[in-house]
Amino acid sequence: MTASHVRHPLIVGAIALIGLVGTGCATKKYVRTQIDRVTGRVVEVEKKTTEQQGRIGTLETGVSQADERAQDADKKATAAGQEAAKAQQQVASARTELSTQINGVRDESQKAITGVQQSVQRVDPANYKQIIQESVLFGFGKSVLTADAKQKLDQVAQNLTKMPNYSIEVEGFTDTTGNARYNINLSQQRADAVVRYLTVQHQIPLRRIHVLGVGEVANQEKGRDARKQARKVEMRVFAPEGATQTSSVR
Repeated sequence: MTASHVRHPLIVGAIALIGLVGTGCATKKYVRTQIDRVTGRVVEVEKKTTEQQGRIGTLETGVSQADERAQDADKKATAAGQEAAKAQQQVASARTELSTQINGVRDESQKAITGVQQSVQRVDPANYKQIIQESVLFGFGKSVLTADAKQKLDQVAQNLTKMPNYSIEVEGFTDTTGNARYNINLSQQRADAVVRYLTVQHQIPLRRIHVLGVGEVANQEKGRDARKQARKVEMRVFAPEGATQTSSVR
Protein backbone atom coordinates (compact mmCIF):
# COMPACT_ATOMS: atom_id res chain seq x y z
CA MET A 1 0.00 0.00 0.00
CA THR A 2 1.42 3.47 -0.96
CA ALA A 3 1.51 6.59 1.17
CA SER A 4 -1.33 8.19 -0.80
CA HIS A 5 -3.53 5.19 -0.08
CA VAL A 6 -2.85 5.63 3.66
CA ARG A 7 -3.17 9.38 3.72
CA HIS A 8 -6.42 9.88 1.87
CA PRO A 9 -8.69 7.77 4.18
CA LEU A 10 -7.29 9.51 7.25
CA ILE A 11 -7.91 12.93 5.80
CA VAL A 12 -11.40 11.96 4.68
CA GLY A 13 -12.11 10.67 8.19
CA ALA A 14 -10.90 13.90 9.72
CA ILE A 15 -13.15 15.97 7.46
CA ALA A 16 -16.10 13.77 8.40
CA LEU A 17 -15.26 14.31 12.07
CA ILE A 18 -15.40 18.08 11.56
CA GLY A 19 -18.86 17.73 10.07
CA LEU A 20 -20.11 15.75 13.07
CA VAL A 21 -18.91 18.12 15.77
CA GLY A 22 -20.63 21.05 14.21
CA THR A 23 -19.41 24.58 14.08
CA GLY A 24 -17.71 24.93 17.45
CA CYS A 25 -14.55 26.94 17.02
CA ALA A 26 -12.62 25.18 19.74
CA THR A 27 -13.62 21.86 18.46
CA LYS A 28 -12.75 22.78 14.87
CA LYS A 29 -9.38 24.03 15.98
CA TYR A 30 -8.72 20.82 17.84
CA VAL A 31 -9.77 18.75 14.89
CA ARG A 32 -7.58 20.73 12.52
CA THR A 33 -4.69 20.28 14.88
CA GLN A 34 -5.24 16.54 14.93
CA ILE A 35 -5.67 16.49 11.19
CA ASP A 36 -2.43 18.37 10.70
CA ARG A 37 -0.67 15.87 12.94
CA VAL A 38 -2.13 12.97 11.04
CA THR A 39 -1.30 14.60 7.76
CA GLY A 40 2.29 15.16 8.91
CA ARG A 41 2.58 11.55 9.94
CA VAL A 42 1.11 10.45 6.64
CA VAL A 43 3.63 12.59 4.78
CA GLU A 44 6.44 11.20 6.90
CA VAL A 45 5.24 7.63 6.26
CA GLU A 46 4.95 8.38 2.57
CA LYS A 47 8.51 9.76 2.53
CA LYS A 48 9.88 6.71 4.34
CA THR A 49 7.90 4.45 2.03
CA THR A 50 9.37 6.21 -1.00
CA GLU A 51 12.85 5.87 0.45
CA GLN A 52 12.24 2.18 1.15
CA GLN A 53 11.00 1.65 -2.37
CA GLY A 54 14.14 3.41 -3.68
CA ARG A 55 16.40 1.17 -1.60
CA ILE A 56 14.42 -1.87 -2.68
CA GLY A 57 14.81 -0.80 -6.31
CA THR A 58 18.52 -0.33 -5.82
CA LEU A 59 18.78 -3.75 -4.19
CA GLU A 60 16.80 -5.33 -6.99
CA THR A 61 19.09 -3.68 -9.54
CA GLY A 62 22.16 -4.97 -7.64
CA VAL A 63 20.68 -8.44 -7.46
CA SER A 64 19.96 -8.36 -11.20
CA GLN A 65 23.50 -7.20 -11.96
CA ALA A 66 24.96 -9.81 -9.63
CA ASP A 67 22.88 -12.48 -11.35
CA GLU A 68 24.11 -11.31 -14.76
CA ARG A 69 27.71 -11.38 -13.50
CA ALA A 70 27.16 -14.87 -12.10
CA GLN A 71 25.72 -16.04 -15.42
CA ASP A 72 28.65 -14.45 -17.25
CA ALA A 73 31.06 -16.10 -14.81
CA ASP A 74 29.35 -19.46 -15.45
CA LYS A 75 29.74 -18.98 -19.18
CA LYS A 76 33.40 -18.05 -18.78
CA ALA A 77 33.96 -21.02 -16.48
CA THR A 78 32.34 -23.33 -19.03
CA ALA A 79 34.43 -21.85 -21.83
CA ALA A 80 37.57 -22.15 -19.69
CA GLY A 81 36.75 -25.78 -18.99
CA GLN A 82 36.29 -26.46 -22.69
CA GLU A 83 39.60 -24.74 -23.48
CA ALA A 84 41.32 -26.77 -20.76
CA ALA A 85 39.89 -30.01 -22.17
CA LYS A 86 41.01 -28.99 -25.66
CA ALA A 87 44.49 -28.18 -24.35
CA GLN A 88 44.68 -31.55 -22.63
CA GLN A 89 43.74 -33.28 -25.87
CA GLN A 90 46.42 -31.32 -27.72
CA VAL A 91 49.01 -32.25 -25.07
CA ALA A 92 48.04 -35.93 -25.32
CA SER A 93 48.25 -35.76 -29.12
CA ALA A 94 51.64 -34.02 -28.94
CA ARG A 95 52.93 -36.65 -26.52
CA THR A 96 51.75 -39.44 -28.80
CA GLU A 97 53.37 -37.79 -31.82
CA LEU A 98 56.60 -37.19 -29.89
CA SER A 99 56.65 -40.78 -28.70
CA THR A 100 56.20 -41.98 -32.27
CA GLN A 101 59.03 -39.73 -33.46
CA ILE A 102 61.32 -40.90 -30.66
CA ASN A 103 60.60 -44.54 -31.47
CA GLY A 104 61.28 -43.81 -35.14
CA VAL A 105 64.59 -42.12 -34.31
CA ARG A 106 65.53 -45.05 -32.08
CA ASP A 107 64.76 -47.50 -34.87
CA GLU A 108 66.77 -45.47 -37.38
CA SER A 109 69.64 -45.12 -34.91
CA GLN A 110 69.63 -48.85 -34.23
CA LYS A 111 69.67 -49.56 -37.94
CA ALA A 112 72.55 -47.13 -38.41
CA ILE A 113 74.47 -48.69 -35.53
CA THR A 114 73.87 -52.16 -36.92
CA GLY A 115 75.07 -51.01 -40.33
CA VAL A 116 78.21 -49.46 -38.85
CA GLN A 117 78.92 -52.60 -36.86
CA GLN A 118 78.54 -54.73 -39.96
CA SER A 119 80.83 -52.37 -41.88
CA VAL A 120 83.41 -52.51 -39.10
CA GLN A 121 83.24 -56.27 -39.11
CA ARG A 122 83.82 -56.31 -42.85
CA VAL A 123 86.74 -53.90 -42.58
CA ASP A 124 88.29 -55.63 -39.57
CA PRO A 125 91.48 -57.37 -40.83
CA ALA A 126 90.62 -60.33 -38.65
CA ASN A 127 87.62 -60.97 -40.93
CA TYR A 128 89.66 -60.78 -44.15
CA LYS A 129 90.59 -63.97 -45.93
CA GLN A 130 93.05 -64.54 -48.76
CA ILE A 131 91.17 -65.15 -52.01
CA ILE A 132 93.85 -64.59 -54.68
CA GLN A 133 97.57 -65.33 -54.82
CA GLU A 134 99.72 -64.66 -57.90
CA SER A 135 103.46 -64.47 -58.69
CA VAL A 136 105.22 -62.73 -61.59
CA LEU A 137 108.86 -63.36 -62.52
CA PHE A 138 111.66 -60.97 -63.59
CA GLY A 139 114.85 -61.30 -65.57
CA PHE A 140 118.23 -61.38 -63.90
CA GLY A 141 119.04 -57.99 -62.38
CA LYS A 142 115.89 -56.44 -63.93
CA SER A 143 112.69 -54.80 -62.62
CA VAL A 144 110.82 -54.50 -65.92
CA LEU A 145 107.54 -56.39 -66.30
CA THR A 146 107.48 -59.08 -68.97
CA ALA A 147 104.52 -59.75 -71.26
CA ASP A 148 103.65 -62.84 -69.23
CA ALA A 149 103.76 -60.81 -65.99
CA LYS A 150 101.43 -58.16 -67.44
CA GLN A 151 98.97 -60.82 -68.57
CA LYS A 152 98.78 -62.26 -65.05
CA LEU A 153 98.30 -58.81 -63.53
CA ASP A 154 95.54 -58.04 -66.06
CA GLN A 155 93.68 -61.15 -64.92
CA VAL A 156 93.99 -60.24 -61.28
CA ALA A 157 92.76 -56.68 -61.94
CA GLN A 158 89.79 -57.99 -63.90
CA ASN A 159 88.78 -60.24 -60.99
CA LEU A 160 88.89 -57.26 -58.61
CA THR A 161 86.43 -55.13 -60.59
CA LYS A 162 83.42 -56.89 -59.02
CA MET A 163 84.71 -56.75 -55.46
CA PRO A 164 83.73 -53.71 -53.32
CA ASN A 165 86.24 -54.37 -50.53
CA TYR A 166 89.68 -55.85 -50.79
CA SER A 167 93.30 -55.32 -49.81
CA ILE A 168 96.43 -56.22 -51.78
CA GLU A 169 99.85 -57.20 -50.48
CA VAL A 170 102.77 -56.86 -52.89
CA GLU A 171 106.21 -58.25 -51.92
CA GLY A 172 109.32 -58.10 -54.11
CA PHE A 173 112.16 -60.68 -53.92
CA THR A 174 115.56 -61.45 -55.45
CA ASP A 175 117.89 -64.43 -55.56
CA THR A 176 121.02 -64.59 -53.43
CA THR A 177 123.29 -63.11 -56.11
CA GLY A 178 124.78 -59.78 -55.02
CA ASN A 179 124.97 -58.08 -51.65
CA ALA A 180 122.02 -57.55 -49.32
CA ARG A 181 121.63 -53.77 -49.90
CA TYR A 182 121.55 -54.19 -53.66
CA ASN A 183 119.03 -57.00 -53.44
CA ILE A 184 116.69 -54.99 -51.16
CA ASN A 185 116.72 -52.06 -53.58
CA LEU A 186 116.12 -54.39 -56.56
CA SER A 187 113.27 -56.21 -54.81
CA GLN A 188 111.63 -52.83 -54.00
CA GLN A 189 111.94 -51.75 -57.63
CA ARG A 190 110.25 -54.98 -58.80
CA ALA A 191 107.40 -54.50 -56.28
CA ASP A 192 107.00 -50.86 -57.35
CA ALA A 193 106.75 -51.94 -60.98
CA VAL A 194 103.78 -54.20 -60.12
CA VAL A 195 102.05 -51.47 -58.10
CA ARG A 196 102.59 -48.92 -60.82
CA TYR A 197 101.04 -51.20 -63.44
CA LEU A 198 97.97 -51.95 -61.30
CA THR A 199 97.31 -48.31 -60.39
CA VAL A 200 98.10 -46.69 -63.76
CA GLN A 201 96.76 -49.32 -66.17
CA HIS A 202 93.81 -50.58 -64.10
CA GLN A 203 93.04 -47.62 -61.75
CA ILE A 204 93.25 -49.75 -58.62
CA PRO A 205 93.29 -47.33 -55.65
CA LEU A 206 96.76 -47.03 -54.21
CA ARG A 207 95.28 -46.96 -50.68
CA ARG A 208 94.32 -50.62 -51.13
CA ILE A 209 97.87 -51.73 -51.81
CA HIS A 210 100.59 -52.52 -49.27
CA VAL A 211 104.04 -52.90 -50.82
CA LEU A 212 107.41 -54.07 -49.51
CA GLY A 213 110.79 -54.89 -51.00
CA VAL A 214 111.90 -57.94 -48.98
CA GLY A 215 115.24 -58.70 -50.64
CA GLU A 216 116.59 -62.23 -50.97
CA VAL A 217 114.25 -65.21 -50.77
CA ALA A 218 114.83 -66.93 -47.44
CA ASN A 219 116.16 -70.49 -47.55
CA GLN A 220 116.58 -70.40 -51.30
CA GLU A 221 117.38 -73.74 -52.86
CA LYS A 222 120.49 -74.13 -54.97
CA GLY A 223 120.42 -74.35 -58.70
CA ARG A 224 119.63 -72.24 -61.73
CA ASP A 225 115.88 -72.91 -61.69
CA ALA A 226 115.65 -72.04 -57.99
CA ARG A 227 117.37 -68.70 -58.63
CA LYS A 228 114.95 -68.01 -61.51
CA GLN A 229 111.91 -68.64 -59.29
CA ALA A 230 113.38 -66.38 -56.60
CA ARG A 231 113.44 -63.32 -58.92
CA LYS A 232 109.74 -62.54 -58.38
CA VAL A 233 106.97 -60.43 -56.94
CA GLU A 234 104.27 -62.18 -54.95
CA MET A 235 100.82 -60.64 -54.81
CA ARG A 236 98.05 -61.71 -52.41
CA VAL A 237 94.50 -60.32 -52.36
CA PHE A 238 92.41 -60.34 -49.17
CA ALA A 239 88.67 -59.72 -48.91
CA PRO A 240 86.01 -59.94 -46.15
CA GLU A 241 85.03 -63.43 -45.20
CA GLY A 242 82.16 -64.63 -47.34
CA ALA A 243 83.18 -62.60 -50.41
CA THR A 244 82.96 -64.38 -53.75
CA GLN A 245 86.25 -65.84 -54.79
CA THR A 246 86.87 -64.78 -58.36
CA SER A 247 90.20 -66.53 -58.97
CA SER A 248 91.69 -69.79 -57.85
CA VAL A 249 94.48 -69.59 -55.32
CA ARG A 250 97.84 -70.37 -56.85
